Amino acid sequence: MTIYRCKFLKPSEGEWFDVEADSPGEAAMEHHNRFDGIGYVFWKPLENGGHEVVRFSSVDVEGDKDYVTRMFSRGIYRKGGFSRGLTLQEIAKNLDWAHDVNELLGDGWEAEEEYS
Repeated sequence: MTIYRCKFLKPSEGEWFDVEADSPGEAAMEHHNRFDGIGYVFWKPLENGGHEVVRFSSVDVEGDKDYVTRMFSRGIYRKGGFSRGLTLQEIAKNLDWAHDVNELLGDGWEAEEEYS
């Protein structure tokens, strides 16, 4: 494993932190995982009527490149008032995403772990 220096660039610039990982992409994901409340929020509807929250951020890995990272989480499906977050188009614009916006929710991102 290697020590990488990582910091958030978006939604706001953060401080540098050391992250131990096998690759720069894994380091970016691990950095986002440490601060799971950070990111542009998208509420993804689920077939059961619930939703999952997807948080997107941009992480700089010193000496490598900037990575767009995402974290998924599911709640306990309470009803009530809450912010619906941003649209994928708004998130893509905020992240300077140069690809199809639907790829933000696509499968198989580098260094992304499966969850259940």
